[in-house]
Amino acid sequence: MYLCEGYVEVDGTSTSGIPIRLYNRTDGSLIGSTVTSGLGGVFQISTTYSGYHYAIAVHPTDTFRNAEIFDWISPTVS
Repeated sequence: MYLCEGYVEVDGTSTSGIPIRLYNRTDGSLIGSTVTSGLGGVFQISTTYSGYHYAIAVHPTDTFRNAEIFDWISPTVS
């Protein structure tokens, strides 16, 4: 198993409660999803794929924000 992890900031502040979806960069398939948590706005999603991934974060209540996309995420061995 591998682990993709990171954090999300909104206006320069680490933010919890932001939905994250993780995708396989090779074929675009959905790997999993979670919601950022804690004071650091962190996320962790397990994957069986060792190659690159991308993640999409969409603010759940602010309609004036677009999606943030994190590309070329390299997982670590969990």
